[in-house]
Order: sequence, then structure tokens, then C-alpha cells
Amino acid sequence: MRQLLLIGLGALLASPAVAADEMHRSFDAWQAACWSDNYCAATTALSAPLGSTAGFVLTIGRHPQETYWEISVSTLLVRASDTAPFSVAVDGAASQSFAPPDGIAAYGQPSDFYFLGRPAEGLLDRWVRGRELAIGFTDAASARHEVTFPLQGLAGALIWIDTAQHRIGAERVAGAPPAGLARTSGGAPAEAVPVPLPPPQP
Repeated sequence: MRQLLLIGLGALLASPAVAADEMHRSFDAWQAACWSDNYCAATTALSAPLGSTAGFVLTIGRHPQETYWEISVSTLLVRASDTAPFSVAVDGAASQSFAPPDGIAAYGQPSDFYFLGRPAEGLLDRWVRGRELAIGFTDAASARHEVTFPLQGLAGALIWIDTAQHRIGAERVAGAPPAGLARTSGGAPAEAVPVPLPPPQP
């Protein structure tokens, strides 16, 4: 799962030797990386209550040959309902709703929900100018949850990806289904995988 591998880089990026590697970079609360196939992604995570696992992961990635960015939120420790809408709000503004299956759906893993369709097209333009992002969802027991991700560093991470993929100036649109992944439905949440989280920013 690329989301967890990317977050695992966080602790290593503090090392000068790793920081010098042009394929991995840290931008405030975000980690950015490119793989050998030139797929690149920026990721930020919120820890579980015990602080040793990534409980929620927000990932923004792009394949080098694709126009659209893929935006996903992974609910690793809570089974999110795949029939209830997700909400998205930046800096306390009015929320935007994404209803399954056309506005949001799980692909690859039952815990990985991708934002889809026309409502998702302009998300990145708003996010790169914001400070924090609140994502709300309903779990399988009909309880409502809201998680807040920091947006500081996202703009720098996306510019770094544009540079790595030779796509400077490319339009930042999202909403297409993720390439190479099948849609899933139902199922238990993914097993919590202990991964090191980035050190707190000074």
C-alpha cells in the first residue's frame, strides 16, 4: 500500500543522507515521493489514539501519463460506510458533499476512498490555498466522524511532483477513477500497520 510506505519515509527524511535523495522530500506536514515507474504522491497522516500507527491517511498522487490527480482518504482504523456521503471543508467554510458511488468510492482496499467526478475537479485549487482540511464520514455503525488534516506544505509537495514528472504548469484537476485499481465494496477495515510517523514540526 503506497500510502503507508510513503508515511514510513517520514522518520527517515530527517536523515541528511535520505534527505539528499531527490526521490523523497518532506514539506511541513506532507511527505512526497516518486517510485521507479514515476508515479508520484504526496501524503499526510493522522496518528491513531496510541500514536504508533497511521489512523487516517490523505494521499494525492498522479501517474506520469495521466492528466488527473487521484485523491484518496484512507480510514485505516474505522470502517467507513460505502453508502453514506463524505463531506469536505477547507478552513471552516461550507462543506462540499461527495455521495457514493459517483462522488466517492473505495478502490483497491475497502478503506481507501477516492474522490470522483466533476465535484472533485477543483479540490486541489482550494486545498493549496488553505490551512486545514476537515473530512467527515459515517462509519458502518452509522456514527459520524470528522478528521482534520493540515494543508501546510501541500503546495510545495505538488510543485515538487510537477518538477519530478516534468509537468510544470499542468492543470491540477482530479476526479477520475484511480488507474489500475478495482472498485471494492463492504469488507472490514484494513489491518492497522505500525508505521513511523513524521517527527513533529518545531
